[in-house]
Amino acid sequence: MSYKKAISVVDGQVIEECDLLDGFSPAVTIADDAVYSSGVTDLTGYATFVAGDDSCIIPFHKHNAALVAGTKIGSADFSTTKDTASKINVYVESGQFKIQNKTGANITLSVRF
Repeated sequence: MSYKKAISVVDGQVIEECDLLDGFSPAVTIADDAVYSSGVTDLTGYATFVAGDDSCIIPFHKHNAALVAGTKIGSADFSTTKDTASKINVYVESGQFKIQNKTGANITLSVRF
């Protein structure tokens, strides 16, 4: 019997090393100053956020049953703090991760777990 290394758990689904899951397939367009609610409340692992030529990786985990975002790796065009001006803000609120567009223009964004 062989097993693949599990690298993420998303809403109870194990995402394995060779799997490719696009969380918003196809990509979603988020208007300027709008917030996209992901609906993802149970994520242990990394999520990759891609908008045009920019991307970042954010680790997520559960602590005392609450979803927590870790330190962002990647493009300075992303932030993990709500309401940061001129950024794509990825943060946890109401138990799920949300994406807020404060860039000044519409964005097209995809997420991979």
